[in-house]
Amino acid sequence: MVSEAIPDRPLSNTASDSTRSKDVVFLKDLLLKTFIGVDAWQRNEAQPVEVSMWMKTSIAKSGALDHLPDSINYATVCEEVTKLVETNKFNSLEHIADAISTRILTSGCGAAWAMIKVSKPRALLRAQSATIQIIRELDPYTGKISTPANHTDVVSISGLNIVTIIGINAGERIHRQNITIDLILYKPQNSPVGFDKAYNFRNVVDVVVDHVEASEYKTVEALVTSVADVLCSKLGVEKATVTAKKPSALTFAKAAGVEITRSKDQLKSEYVLSNEDKPKDASLKHEVYIAFGSNVGNPFYNISEAIKELEKAGIEVKDVSHYYISEPMFVQDQQRFINGVLRVFTSLEPIALLDVTQNIESEKLKRVKEVEKGPRSIDLDIILYDDRVFKHPRLTIPHAGVIDRSFVLKPLLDVLPSDRLHPVTMKSFKEHLGLLPKSSNVQKSSDLNEVVPVGSLESETGRFLEFDIEQRKNRPTQLMGIMNITPDSFSDGGKFTVENAVEEAKRMVAEGADIIDIGGQSTRPGADTVSVEEELKRVIPVVEKIRSCEELKNVILSIDSFYSQVAEEAIKAGADIINDVTAGCYDAQMLPTVAKLGVPIILNHSREDVKNNTYTLAANEKSTHVNITEEEEFVAVLAREMQEIVKKARDSGLRSHQIILDPGVGFAKNLKQNLWTLKNQEVIRTKGNLNNYAWLIGTSRKKFIGTITDQEVAADRLLGTAATVTAAIQQGADIVRVHDVKDIKQTIKMSDAIYKQLY
Repeated sequence: MVSEAIPDRPLSNTASDSTRSKDVVFLKDLLLKTFIGVDAWQRNEAQPVEVSMWMKTSIAKSGALDHLPDSINYATVCEEVTKLVETNKFNSLEHIADAISTRILTSGCGAAWAMIKVSKPRALLRAQSATIQIIRELDPYTGKISTPANHTDVVSISGLNIVTIIGINAGERIHRQNITIDLILYKPQNSPVGFDKAYNFRNVVDVVVDHVEASEYKTVEALVTSVADVLCSKLGVEKATVTAKKPSALTFAKAAGVEITRSKDQLKSEYVLSNEDKPKDASLKHEVYIAFGSNVGNPFYNISEAIKELEKAGIEVKDVSHYYISEPMFVQDQQRFINGVLRVFTSLEPIALLDVTQNIESEKLKRVKEVEKGPRSIDLDIILYDDRVFKHPRLTIPHAGVIDRSFVLKPLLDVLPSDRLHPVTMKSFKEHLGLLPKSSNVQKSSDLNEVVPVGSLESETGRFLEFDIEQRKNRPTQLMGIMNITPDSFSDGGKFTVENAVEEAKRMVAEGADIIDIGGQSTRPGADTVSVEEELKRVIPVVEKIRSCEELKNVILSIDSFYSQVAEEAIKAGADIINDVTAGCYDAQMLPTVAKLGVPIILNHSREDVKNNTYTLAANEKSTHVNITEEEEFVAVLAREMQEIVKKARDSGLRSHQIILDPGVGFAKNLKQNLWTLKNQEVIRTKGNLNNYAWLIGTSRKKFIGTITDQEVAADRLLGTAATVTAAIQQGADIVRVHDVKDIKQTIKMSDAIYKQLY
């Protein structure tokens, strides 16, 4: 059977193919017998081969005159090829294909371009066939035969049947199952004509079979990636397409599977990316997940200190989940807990690691267990240790209670692949989370809210913002009031000063502001950029005065700046959050500074010069899909760029719980793009895998509202702003940033009542 892996027609790999407009005469699946090396049983006997040929020519004259001599006579070609193949001996499929192409192009049949596919249907015991495909063209002036530019010779192996462990279901982790693999191996351009050892199909099959049979992958995605890596890294193949099909995956489908194409260079870059996920110290070979919880004193301080102590003990903390707040379990008459999970690497064995965690609990953080399951300064539980199942009088791994606790499972999924299986139950942790009841006699509710700690870790109780990230329905929308200490802001320049800041802050809080955002320069289009020194003069005295007021000591203050120095000084003066409209792009030290400070940052989407740019898609960002709309394309690119913003922040050392996202309405976007951003927030979060982050929307008084409502004066855009706030809340915004606090607070209350049933 001819390989299905290679398309059954001539394809042009380049738009510059000079013969692209020619017609094609073809001859398919010509079954011939010849001597070509040894057969599947290593016998030197005649073997079947299937030959298919596509020849480009012009049939215009023949089509008009109905006269065969003006076209290619495929009967004559068939005779020529049959005689060539069956009366000669060959060393490889490549030699047959090359000989056929030479015969066709030099026989005077009228073809100047030919694609030849030669398949050996019984070449391998475990595969349907091995195939070579080549394309050759004849230079009419020199008579030279060559491979067209941007084309390569291709070797394929189809229907390779292997039995292995593959899948995430419990039975799949125990019983081997059939998997079918198809391979397409692309030779380098301008490679020598003929046989290449790296593409020896028998050797390729032996290596792939050995690799797959020894593997125990949970996903087909990981399997095909590993096979591509073996082909390119171990065998030296330039580029490969790997298709893997699971015939028994779905009851009512013939097969399900995954196909990828990877080159050597792509695999190298992907390997580097995967290396970022590994410990810096190779001796820390054990991957461990540790759950933490605290409800005494300042939980965030306790958690921070516990992490520091783990690192002092030589344990590398690779990742920290989002922070969640949960109802207490068993002993319900106590404060709610702050929970999360750490992903760490260690060289310690389980009991030695337990000694470290218990020493941190009792000695370093002075945990006193007055009541079993009662209040505690810190709780550190070893949840998973590699894939090991471990039982000891002092320790059980996996932790016995992990599958019953949403406050462990939810943060665990932040730092663990969602398809990771519980080593004992052989169910995914995501499945276990979905099976939990909403409430029980040991816990009032298993629902979790996400928290973003704000302010100093030295405070007595720890302040935080709380969000319902799961449904975006169970928490009131937070209001951020705008306080611009600037003479040139587009709508309220000169309204706020150092002298009136305290009274204005009191007014904003009385009117319903949850957060006050203090800015020292305008980010309106065309505004002049003020210096660091000038911005410091404007905002630091305001922060200090507000924070020194007893009545305002607990109000959450955000500093609107893209300067790292301003951010650091403002936090020292008492601010709680950084709001950077450039997402750390303007000042390269912003993200490392925020990581060091440990405070939250609002990362706003924009592009390059945040005050002057307009959002346009570069040519390489535009989809070639004929059915995608301009809006869908914009949303997809915006989601990807926001995902990149988060990655950059995380790579700079920020933890998940420090990040709040803003899709940047009004920044480097035209009118319709601002509207698309507003109406597609949920899609953007989903496409960008950003659902676990709090979401801020800032539309207040912006130009696109004035354009639509014919309100040239920014202060007159209240009703338009209110409509956008309603839309933002309907789409799941957690925070809205506004100028008109009193009026928009009413809008929020009404929108929360409609869309969240909060009233």
